[in-house]
Amino acid sequence: MTHVTDFITAYSWEDILTTLFVMIDDLYKAWYGSSNRPRRRGPEPEFADSEMITVALFVDTFFQGNEELALATLKHQLKALFPRLLSRSRFNRRRRAMTKEIEWIRRLFTEDLGVGNDPYRLIDSLPIELCEYVRGKRCRSIPADAPEDRDLWFGVIPSKKKKKFVGPRLHFTTTLNGVVDVWDLAPGAVHDVKLAPELLEVRPGIFAIGDKAYNDSELEETLRRERDVTLCPLRRKNQKTQWSEALAYALQKARRLVETAGSILTGVYRINRPGARSWSGHVARIATKLLAYNLAFVLTYVLEFIFGN
Repeated sequence: MTHVTDFITAYSWEDILTTLFVMIDDLYKAWYGSSNRPRRRGPEPEFADSEMITVALFVDTFFQGNEELALATLKHQLKALFPRLLSRSRFNRRRRAMTKEIEWIRRLFTEDLGVGNDPYRLIDSLPIELCEYVRGKRCRSIPADAPEDRDLWFGVIPSKKKKKFVGPRLHFTTTLNGVVDVWDLAPGAVHDVKLAPELLEVRPGIFAIGDKAYNDSELEETLRRERDVTLCPLRRKNQKTQWSEALAYALQKARRLVETAGSILTGVYRINRPGARSWSGHVARIATKLLAYNLAFVLTYVLEFIFGN
């Protein structure tokens, strides 16, 4: 059985990096060209934006975000591919400055995967740990000044025996195939239900499946009435309204698909530990990891077509 990340070990770094660069560069130039580029002043940088994004994807795909090791590997083993490779500090600044472009590219590739025509969505959240819990009060990358605002970033992971963490939650939706569609970040203590309307209203007419945390009759009615969105969370045993046995089984089975997506995001791309020193750095790394994950669905077929298995 072919898995979405099999290409990581099936092909050489040179083949993957070359393919990634061509895909991103063609898309980037087709959209921005020479008169509609992100920067409006000054000359084009020697290290192109397409190269920058390709290297960022290499860092998160093969080295789980370890920039120092990834850049050293490129410098000593793959220098011919990136002869003007940036230093680590400049690389970080460029990536933070290009977060919007990285997310924009992810959305374009997501649409190319046919997400817009898929009527089904899975909705879930993942905890993002910015630092150890005991150091939470001193964490400088939390975007909050007032004590009451900082308290919102202290959350709990119910699936891990109520383990506490410091940071945001990544709220996201996926297709049944596991492709990430819409995502957002919110403080760890904010309940999943609060972000559900923002995530689901983007795609009117969809059928969304969530876990037991999304049980909210008012939310279900509002989504159905205002956006024609059907939200079907797994029911708790003590709830009066229950799904039929067949539907409950189908919902439970579908839930495993989004859990698989979460496992890949944390296990392969280590999205739960972005490892930046600032909030903008965390956001940039999370955006890159989500792009890398969605691109895996494309690379699986493109690499096989070009190089064979």
